[in-house]
Amino acid sequence: MQDYNNDPRLPIPPLWEMLEFTFSLEHEDVRLVTVCNKRRVIIDVEANDLYLSPRILEQYRFFLQVAEEVELDGCTIEDFHDWLAEPLLPIFQKLGTIEKKAETLDTFFNPEIFRYSLRAEGDSLVASEKEEDQDEIPMFGSRIREEDYAKFPVFEPSQLHACARENGFGPPSIKPSKTQLPDGSVAFLKVMHPGDRHSLETELRSYNKIQDAHLDPTLRISRLLGIVRNETLIVGILLTYIDCKNKTLSCAAKSSSEASLRAKWLTQIEETVACLHRSGIAWGDAKPDNVMIDQNQDAWLIDFGDSYTEGWVPKELAGTIEGDRVGLEKIACFLE
Repeated sequence: MQDYNNDPRLPIPPLWEMLEFTFSLEHEDVRLVTVCNKRRVIIDVEANDLYLSPRILEQYRFFLQVAEEVELDGCTIEDFHDWLAEPLLPIFQKLGTIEKKAETLDTFFNPEIFRYSLRAEGDSLVASEKEEDQDEIPMFGSRIREEDYAKFPVFEPSQLHACARENGFGPPSIKPSKTQLPDGSVAFLKVMHPGDRHSLETELRSYNKIQDAHLDPTLRISRLLGIVRNETLIVGILLTYIDCKNKTLSCAAKSSSEASLRAKWLTQIEETVACLHRSGIAWGDAKPDNVMIDQNQDAWLIDFGDSYTEGWVPKELAGTIEGDRVGLEKIACFLE
């Protein structure tokens, strides 16, 4: 692994990074989940704990409005994150810097967790350590029937390694995506949250159909390679890794006006969808953002759930072959 502290080519890693941010304008509460040196630091704030300082309470309510509107009066949501994290900076310092060792997904799904709340003290925002909430819902994972994924290999987080960032520099991302399997092959990790149960069940049904259809292995579609199970929860699914540098058809079409390339992409998408339909499999959420363009300028179809995106597939046709046809027509218009 690279020496991130001494290599002048590499950027200095941030002291902390945001993993998740949620807020309620109505209840005036916030949760910022951060990661510092593989430890998870959760920061909770409620307006009731800030009333002792009208100035801080006013600033907090302003930032809540910033979060609602993303940007307001020159302030962004990132400014809000920094404001919330500032009282924790001494704690982040104590947690240390990047460790120089290979990571498994266990460091992401089962980290050491620190919990803090913020309160107003005078005209200062201060952090207080919180006890663990026994009723707290796990941040990742859904519980589904084993028969839904019985055909696929199951891995524990400790069996999988997070790969370096896409640009080749820096440690693995705090939210891993490119993942190395025990046999040395790589996969794309799609992380699952507690609210993903229905979409996960739907997606698994599609991947089971793809498995049973014995489609041509060269067909450029995302396939399920395995399940990541953390005790009783499915915390992620492992999909075909597409070397595309996160470039979707939406991005590619904006950066290329080459008619022959656009025609190639459309032909590939149409041929792939036709092959799926012959096996009775619907793509589902047909749209440019669910097409990845790889390093060879080939189009890959991803996301086989039953969701839909307004403007591409009508809600009543979501997850159907007819809905795919509507989406294809709009993709053709988009490219032409």
